[in-house]
Amino acid sequence: AHMSNGFRLAGDFLHLSSFVFLLIQFRTAQSCSGISLKSQELYLLVFLTRYMDIFFNFISLYNTIMKLLFISATMYVIYMMRVELKDPTKEPHGTKISAALCGCSLLLALLYNDHNPYGPMWRKFVELAWTFSIYLEAVAIVPQMEVLNRAKVVKNLTANYLFALGAYRVFYLLNYGYRFMVDPMFSSREVLIKALGAVVQSALYVRFFMMYLESKQKTGVNADVVMNLKGIV
Repeated sequence: AHMSNGFRLAGDFLHLSSFVFLLIQFRTAQSCSGISLKSQELYLLVFLTRYMDIFFNFISLYNTIMKLLFISATMYVIYMMRVELKDPTKEPHGTKISAALCGCSLLLALLYNDHNPYGPMWRKFVELAWTFSIYLEAVAIVPQMEVLNRAKVVKNLTANYLFALGAYRVFYLLNYGYRFMVDPMFSSREVLIKALGAVVQSALYVRFFMMYLESKQKTGVNADVVMNLKGIV
């Protein structure tokens, strides 16, 4: 019951709204300019490794539907960028950055994880994949931030997508804190892994949040976001 608290629900629907903003932007502009394909591919890897237990670890219908929605929506975004729009933003160092992020996340997952050392091998693998996904999601936005570093103006719907995506992690961080206080089954190691990932990811958004709110305040909620020339991170 503690898993479906208000913080988690708010985070989930912010996450879903980020996909809505992004897909509307693709359909209306018929372009995926300003969106990092590498970040989308990293997010797909995050969901595929995190939700490996989807067919044998049933928690609730809501949980299963959300998992399927996140996987299918991300796959559709990648399909749109690679096939229908065929004009992904050029990322000169995107492949190297993605490989480095995956390698570091895997190494960290091997060094610090929450798997049961006495469980079956397949279970250890699933738990290791889950830990890897937490660490990778924390930094999967880095290629997108590299794209934003080169932008002077971010389209309104694209900016709303990024804001919702960042806000979702903030609410999940609050969710972890709440669950740690009220859920005796929420282990200290698990909450540390989740909280660390959420803190890192939220921190990567701080500068964008500030510019987003400042730009919206000055130009209106439906206006594009003017970026600081010094960049995001």
